[in-house]
This record gives sequence, C-alpha cells and structure tokens, in this order.
Amino acid sequence: MAERSGVGIIADTSLQRHAIRTLLMEAGYPVIATLATDGCTTRALEDDRVSLWVVDLEDEDNRDFLLESLPDLSLAPVLYGLGKAPARNTPDYSRWQRRLLTKLKVFVPETPKKIADQSKGQGKVLPWPLKPASRQGTCHKPANEVWVLGASLGGPEAVKVFLDSLPEDLPVAFIYAQHIDRAFAQVLAATIARHSPFDVVTADEGQQIHQGEVLLAPVEQAMDIDDNRRVRLLRRGWGGPYSPSIDEVMALTRLAWSVSGAIIFSGMGEDGLVEAGRYRQEGLPVWTQCLDSAVSDVMPGAVQSAGFSDFSGTPEQLAQRLVSRIARQTAVKREECPA
Repeated sequence: MAERSGVGIIADTSLQRHAIRTLLMEAGYPVIATLATDGCTTRALEDDRVSLWVVDLEDEDNRDFLLESLPDLSLAPVLYGLGKAPARNTPDYSRWQRRLLTKLKVFVPETPKKIADQSKGQGKVLPWPLKPASRQGTCHKPANEVWVLGASLGGPEAVKVFLDSLPEDLPVAFIYAQHIDRAFAQVLAATIARHSPFDVVTADEGQQIHQGEVLLAPVEQAMDIDDNRRVRLLRRGWGGPYSPSIDEVMALTRLAWSVSGAIIFSGMGEDGLVEAGRYRQEGLPVWTQCLDSAVSDVMPGAVQSAGFSDFSGTPEQLAQRLVSRIARQTAVKREECPA
C-alpha cells in the first residue's frame, strides 16, 4: 500500500478546484488529485496516497452522492463545507484562506512544506557537463532555441517538477501557455519560479526572449513574435475557447524559431492538437507527459492518439530527454566549429 502523503480535491467548478489547489500548493501541501464530479471514479476515490479529501460541491445531488460514496471507497477523512472562494484581493479571501488552513491542520497537523521543499532540492537537478555552472554564461543572450510548454488542469505541478529538474545554464528558453484565470497568473509565476534556475518573466511589448527564461503567455491578451523575435501584444484576445491558446503559442514559436519544440502536459481539452500535427509535418519535436502521471490525461492523450507525440514520459523524464537532446546538439556544433 502506498503511503498516504497528500490531499485530494473534489469540486464541481473549475474555478473552485483551481482556488483550493493554488492555496494548498502555496502552503506546501502536496496535491495528489484534483477531480471534477465526473472524474470521481471508483479507482480515483480509492487512491491510497490521499490522506484527506477536500470537497466543495454546489450541486446538491453531487454533494449527497459523494458524501454517501466516499466513506465506502476511501479510508481518508473528508473535509467539506468551505464555501465558494472569494476574489484574492478581498478581505473575504483571507478569511476563507485561514478557515481552510485551520481546518486542514486538524487532519494534517504538520505542514509538509519543508519536506516538499527538500524533495525538490538541488540533488535532483540533472547534470549539464558541457558548460560550467555560471549564471553569467547565458544571462541576456537571445534565445536561439525555444520550446512551448502547454498545460491545463494539473499543469502547474507537472511543469514545476520539469523546470526544477533542469540544470542551470541550459541554452534554451520556454514559452509557457497555461490555461488559467487571470486572477491566479501572479501566483502561477511565483509557484513556478520557486526552486527553478530559470527566470520566470511576464510578456511585455517589445521584449526579447533570452536563454534561461520562461515567458508566461498572457491570459487575456494575445501575443505574437515579430521578425526580430520580439514580443508584440495584440489588441485582441486569444482565438478559440482557451486562454491562452496553446495552438496559437505553438504556431508563433514555430514561425519565429527554426529550432523549437513543444511539450504538452496534463490538461483537459485538445488545445495544441492542431499545431502538434504541423510540428510533426515540419519535423519539429512534440513530447507529452505520460498519461499515468497526469492529473488529467485528456490533452496529452489526444496528441498521443493522433500519433503526433515523439516521446512520452514523466516530467523528470521529459527534462532528462531535453538535456540529452541539447547536449547532443551542442556536441555536434563543437565538432563542426572547433574553437
């Protein structure tokens, strides 16, 4: 039996799921599962890694069903009745936050933040043997290789592990397109930046993308990359149902950088699928998070089912694959152009 080591979340609105998950991550609690009501399968509810289920349901039918089913399917206790999460910039949010964390400590008295931080320490960072570890080496160098990181539900946790596993001075940059509410964009940036050797930056008009940076695609305003590889903020929103649009971000990256790729992490929907096919046609790599490690396997699964994924793995394996790929590319360049 696996050790019960984290919290599971069940809520029937995406905003409430995201609000609870973000708060728990900020407090250092590992989130094992984030489920909508239609994702509450017997297998999911029997997950023996979950030490506590945090449940908040607006629909009375869903609430009655789950409160009857959970005790039979899971040995973990259930915390419910939190109320809808207020906006983060209001006094009500602080009260809601304190109430949740106070209740949580009754079931999980020791905050696992220090343990979580230690588990993501520098010992897991992959080696980069072709270059000394000096931040000055890549700082402010324009990026010649840019990868898109596309994610939705469950993405922040996976992308963070991926970035935390990469070594300092890897000569690459990322554009991170995460389906998220605008109110949580700054929280996302702070969460991703913690422990990572990469600088997390927001998109500004005219900025250049540098090696060692993760550029967060804006949520409400679409962006483009011009002929000089500089960010242009457009006077429109993203096309399609998702913000930001992973397909659009992949397209603008593909057109701006001949050396580019994309990694599709955990998420709902099929955003990124269209561009994954175009990447495949042009011989550009598309990788996916393996389905059994994703909170939601719909998005990476769609790319895999279409035959567009060149490689699939856990976030750590994806990081290892990227390091090995860039190491080979760097070795070839050195052979072709010896100093």
